[in-house]
Amino acid sequence: MKCSHHFRWLNCYEEEIVKSDAASLRPLPRPTRSRIRAVILGFLILMCGIVIGSGITFKFLWDSVMYASEHPKEMHIRITDRLKNRLDLTDEQAREVRAVIVRRYMARDSLRREFRPLVEAEFETLRKEVEAVLDGEQVRRWNELYGTMRERWLRPLPEEETPAKD
Repeated sequence: MKCSHHFRWLNCYEEEIVKSDAASLRPLPRPTRSRIRAVILGFLILMCGIVIGSGITFKFLWDSVMYASEHPKEMHIRITDRLKNRLDLTDEQAREVRAVIVRRYMARDSLRREFRPLVEAEFETLRKEVEAVLDGEQVRRWNELYGTMRERWLRPLPEEETPAKD
């Protein structure tokens, strides 16, 4: 067969399909239940991946924040190094920024230590008031949940040492 176009053989093939008998072309079959199930399953797998990835990312970020607050000796160094790279600080600027960060950390740490007893008292009041509403088995389960919550939100304060000035 000779093509009326000067294009490649694919165009000739398309031309043959168009010229073929329309009755011989069948409409696409309707989606079957197995196809619908496959699409739904694929969507569920995608959503599970998104949820798992988000959870892992949140856990990583949470642990990074907790690590920084529990290791004050390293925090000011990490922050200064990051700022030095992002802001193109000179060595002198980096030393001054580090001194500011250490000063502000010490002020924040002082506030944390000052208010820690009040926060702990509020947590204890919460525990006792909820416990008063519960029965025996519920009290046991509440105390387990409370212990987990308290560990998560009232982490031990870092040592009372001043961060190294390097």
